Amino acid sequence: VLSRLPRIGRGTALAEPVAGAARLLDTNRDVDRVTRSELLSVWLDGYGKRVEARLKWLSLIAAIAPMLGLLGTVLGMTRSFQAIADHTGPVSPQILSGGLWEAMLTTLVGLTIAIVVLVFNHIFRSVAGAHIDAVAAELNRRSMAIDGVRFEVGGTPSASVHRLAPGAAE
Repeated sequence: VLSRLPRIGRGTALAEPVAGAARLLDTNRDVDRVTRSELLSVWLDGYGKRVEARLKWLSLIAAIAPMLGLLGTVLGMTRSFQAIADHTGPVSPQILSGGLWEAMLTTLVGLTIAIVVLVFNHIFRSVAGAHIDAVAAELNRRSMAIDGVRFEVGGTPSASVHRLAPGAAE
Protein backbone atom coordinates (compact mmCIF):
# COMPACT_ATOMS: atom_id res chain seq x y z
CA VAL A 1 0.00 0.00 0.00
CA LEU A 2 2.73 2.46 0.94
CA SER A 3 4.73 1.70 -2.21
CA ARG A 4 1.80 2.91 -4.31
CA LEU A 5 1.65 6.34 -2.69
CA PRO A 6 2.03 9.14 -5.22
CA ARG A 7 5.33 11.02 -5.34
CA ILE A 8 5.20 14.58 -4.09
CA GLY A 9 7.56 17.41 -4.93
CA ARG A 10 8.03 20.53 -6.98
CA GLY A 11 7.98 19.81 -10.66
CA THR A 12 6.29 16.44 -10.11
CA ALA A 13 2.86 15.94 -11.65
CA LEU A 14 0.46 15.20 -8.83
CA ALA A 15 -1.23 11.82 -8.96
CA GLU A 16 -4.67 11.07 -7.56
CA PRO A 17 -5.93 11.59 -4.90
CA VAL A 18 -3.53 14.48 -4.23
CA ALA A 19 -4.32 16.01 -7.63
CA GLY A 20 -7.96 16.01 -6.55
CA ALA A 21 -7.04 18.06 -3.49
CA ALA A 22 -5.17 20.54 -5.72
CA ARG A 23 -8.28 20.82 -7.90
CA LEU A 24 -10.32 21.35 -4.72
CA LEU A 25 -8.02 24.26 -3.89
CA ASP A 26 -8.38 25.72 -7.37
CA THR A 27 -12.15 25.37 -7.21
CA ASN A 28 -12.18 27.26 -3.90
CA ARG A 29 -9.57 29.89 -4.79
CA ASP A 30 -12.08 32.69 -4.15
CA VAL A 31 -12.73 31.75 -0.50
CA ASP A 32 -10.68 33.32 2.28
CA ARG A 33 -7.39 31.83 3.43
CA VAL A 34 -8.81 30.55 6.76
CA THR A 35 -11.62 28.66 5.06
CA ARG A 36 -9.20 27.24 2.49
CA SER A 37 -6.91 26.15 5.33
CA GLU A 38 -9.81 24.39 7.09
CA LEU A 39 -10.75 22.72 3.81
CA LEU A 40 -7.18 21.41 3.45
CA SER A 41 -7.13 20.30 7.08
CA VAL A 42 -10.31 18.24 6.68
CA TRP A 43 -9.07 16.71 3.41
CA LEU A 44 -5.64 15.89 4.90
CA ASP A 45 -7.22 14.30 7.97
CA GLY A 46 -9.28 11.97 5.79
CA TYR A 47 -6.34 11.25 3.49
CA GLY A 48 -4.05 10.49 6.43
CA LYS A 49 -6.58 8.04 7.84
CA ARG A 50 -6.81 6.26 4.49
CA VAL A 51 -3.02 6.04 4.16
CA GLU A 52 -2.57 4.66 7.68
CA ALA A 53 -5.73 2.51 7.80
CA ARG A 54 -4.07 -0.86 7.35
CA LEU A 55 -1.22 -0.02 9.71
CA LYS A 56 -3.61 -0.49 12.63
CA TRP A 57 -3.47 -4.22 11.98
CA LEU A 58 0.28 -4.22 12.62
CA SER A 59 -0.29 -2.55 15.99
CA LEU A 60 -2.89 -5.17 16.85
CA ILE A 61 -0.57 -8.04 15.88
CA ALA A 62 2.27 -6.50 17.90
CA ALA A 63 -0.01 -6.24 20.94
CA ILE A 64 -1.49 -9.74 20.66
CA ALA A 65 1.69 -11.71 19.84
CA PRO A 66 3.25 -11.45 23.34
CA MET A 67 -0.08 -12.37 24.89
CA LEU A 68 -0.28 -15.49 22.73
CA GLY A 69 3.28 -16.30 23.78
CA LEU A 70 2.28 -15.85 27.41
CA LEU A 71 -0.74 -18.09 26.87
CA GLY A 72 1.59 -20.76 25.49
CA THR A 73 3.85 -20.28 28.52
CA VAL A 74 0.95 -20.86 30.89
CA LEU A 75 -0.19 -23.91 28.92
CA GLY A 76 3.34 -25.34 28.94
CA MET A 77 3.71 -24.78 32.68
CA THR A 78 0.28 -26.33 33.24
CA ARG A 79 1.40 -29.34 31.23
CA SER A 80 4.55 -29.66 33.37
CA PHE A 81 2.59 -29.48 36.61
CA GLN A 82 0.04 -31.97 35.28
CA ALA A 83 2.90 -34.36 34.47
CA ILE A 84 4.22 -33.99 38.04
CA ALA A 85 0.73 -34.59 39.43
CA ASP A 86 0.23 -37.71 37.32
CA HIS A 87 3.65 -39.13 38.20
CA THR A 88 4.24 -41.25 41.27
CA GLY A 89 7.67 -41.44 42.77
CA PRO A 90 10.63 -39.10 42.38
CA VAL A 91 10.32 -36.34 39.78
CA SER A 92 12.94 -36.36 37.05
CA PRO A 93 13.87 -33.48 34.72
CA GLN A 94 12.45 -35.42 31.76
CA ILE A 95 8.97 -35.15 33.27
CA LEU A 96 9.21 -31.34 33.40
CA SER A 97 11.16 -30.75 30.21
CA GLY A 98 8.32 -31.20 27.69
CA GLY A 99 6.10 -28.57 29.29
CA LEU A 100 8.97 -26.19 29.99
CA TRP A 101 10.17 -26.50 26.41
CA GLU A 102 6.66 -25.65 25.18
CA ALA A 103 6.48 -22.71 27.57
CA MET A 104 9.81 -21.23 26.50
CA LEU A 105 9.24 -21.85 22.78
CA THR A 106 5.86 -20.10 22.73
CA THR A 107 7.29 -17.15 24.67
CA LEU A 108 10.17 -16.92 22.18
CA VAL A 109 7.87 -17.04 19.16
CA GLY A 110 5.41 -14.50 20.61
CA LEU A 111 8.16 -12.02 21.49
CA THR A 112 9.94 -12.48 18.16
CA ILE A 113 6.75 -11.78 16.21
CA ALA A 114 5.97 -8.74 18.37
CA ILE A 115 9.47 -7.26 17.99
CA VAL A 116 9.58 -7.72 14.20
CA VAL A 117 6.08 -6.34 13.72
CA LEU A 118 6.81 -3.34 15.98
CA VAL A 119 9.91 -2.47 13.95
CA PHE A 120 8.03 -2.67 10.64
CA ASN A 121 5.08 -0.79 12.12
CA HIS A 122 7.44 2.04 13.08
CA ILE A 123 9.08 2.06 9.64
CA PHE A 124 5.76 2.05 7.80
CA ARG A 125 4.29 4.76 10.03
CA SER A 126 7.39 6.89 9.42
CA VAL A 127 7.02 6.47 5.65
CA ALA A 128 3.30 7.25 5.81
CA GLY A 129 3.91 10.28 8.06
CA ALA A 130 6.61 11.65 5.77
CA HIS A 131 4.29 11.23 2.78
CA ILE A 132 1.41 12.98 4.52
CA ASP A 133 3.75 15.81 5.57
CA ALA A 134 4.95 16.18 1.96
CA VAL A 135 1.35 16.28 0.71
CA ALA A 136 0.47 18.90 3.34
CA ALA A 137 3.50 21.03 2.40
CA GLU A 138 2.69 20.88 -1.31
CA LEU A 139 -0.97 21.76 -0.76
CA ASN A 140 -0.02 24.59 1.60
CA ARG A 141 2.44 25.91 -1.00
CA ARG A 142 -0.33 25.82 -3.61
CA SER A 143 -2.74 27.55 -1.23
CA MET A 144 -0.20 30.32 -0.60
CA ALA A 145 0.32 30.68 -4.36
CA ILE A 146 -3.40 31.38 -4.71
CA ASP A 147 -2.87 34.32 -2.32
CA GLY A 148 0.10 35.50 -4.36
CA VAL A 149 2.78 34.21 -2.00
CA ARG A 150 5.61 32.05 -3.31
CA PHE A 151 7.61 30.24 -0.66
CA GLU A 152 10.94 28.87 -1.79
CA VAL A 153 13.55 26.94 0.14
CA GLY A 154 16.82 26.97 -1.73
CA GLY A 155 20.23 25.56 -0.91
CA THR A 156 20.47 27.81 2.13
CA PRO A 157 18.88 27.10 5.49
CA SER A 158 16.78 30.26 5.23
CA ALA A 159 13.60 30.54 3.22
CA SER A 160 12.51 33.45 1.09
CA VAL A 161 8.96 34.64 0.63
CA HIS A 162 8.03 36.51 -2.52
CA ARG A 163 4.76 38.38 -2.91
CA LEU A 164 3.32 37.92 -6.38
CA ALA A 165 0.66 39.99 -7.97
CA PRO A 166 -2.77 38.56 -7.07
CA GLY A 167 -3.75 35.87 -9.54
CA ALA A 168 -0.23 35.65 -11.03
CA ALA A 169 0.99 32.25 -12.12
CA GLU A 170 3.42 30.36 -9.96
